[in-house]
Formats: sequence, structure tokens, C-alpha cells
Amino acid sequence: MKTSKPFLLPPIATALLFFALQYATREITVTLTETFKISAHIFDNVTCISLSAILSTISTLLIGISTFQFWRDRTSVNPRNFEGTQTLVVRGVFRLTRNPMYLGFFLLLVALGFFLDNIVSMIIAVFFIPVMTRLQIKPEEQYLKEKFGESYENYCANVRRWL
Repeated sequence: MKTSKPFLLPPIATALLFFALQYATREITVTLTETFKISAHIFDNVTCISLSAILSTISTLLIGISTFQFWRDRTSVNPRNFEGTQTLVVRGVFRLTRNPMYLGFFLLLVALGFFLDNIVSMIIAVFFIPVMTRLQIKPEEQYLKEKFGESYENYCANVRRWL
């Protein structure tokens, strides 16, 4: 079966790269804020910390539950090895989104943006979606379409890629 290969970085490494970019940007933004007297803050501290905690919890649960569902259905959780996919998982959180683990990573990035209380960090988080879609999700979708055919196409017709 000929299919596109995923990008060189595993999804977790891509998410960590975005985390690092968010943090680095925060430091730069703090300097610019002090220099030009403009605010990059999102909300007050308590609101940002609260939203960060809520989103971190939701994302951790989303990643954990979807990983458990893969394990329960005896299919590979390794996004670098398409051939390890044995089952099309469509139950549980996979009824809400086709990519709950990647959605969980995105929500963690948004949580970090709130935690850092920095609008630039939030903008960086938004770029995670097109990067993951292009570099990881589209090759996965091509493979799943080839492997599961009409079942996967029906699934895609009923469940959105992100939300």
C-alpha cells in the first residue's frame, strides 16, 4: 500500500517545539511590552491560571482516554507506524473528533498560552492546527482511507477532523 509518510518529527515532538516557541515568544514579548508600554496580556492572573488549569485537565483526559481506547482496541498508538493500525477506532471520544490526541496537544498549547498570559503565545498555538494537519493528519488520513475504504470515508463524513 503506497501512502504518504508522516513528517520527520513525531507529533509529541512537534507539540514540544510549539511549547518552546510559546515560551521563547513570551520572553521577547515581555521585553517589548516594557520597552513600548503596550500590553500583551489576555486576562487577569486568576482567570488565566483558572482557564489554564481547566484546559490542561480536559486535554490530559482527552489524550489519556483516546490512548486507552487505542490500547483497548489493540491498535497502534504510534503515529509514526501506520502499518501498526489494526482497527478503525470510532467509539468514545472518536465520535466527537477524528484526532482527539492532537486536539489534546492543541488544548495544552492553548492552556500554556493562558498560563503565560500572552496573546502572542496564543497565536502561536493556533498555528499548531495547520502544521499538524499538513504534516501528520493528511498522511494518516490517506493511509486510513486506503486501508479501511468506505468505512473510513463514512466516518470522515460524520466526524470532523478537529471539532
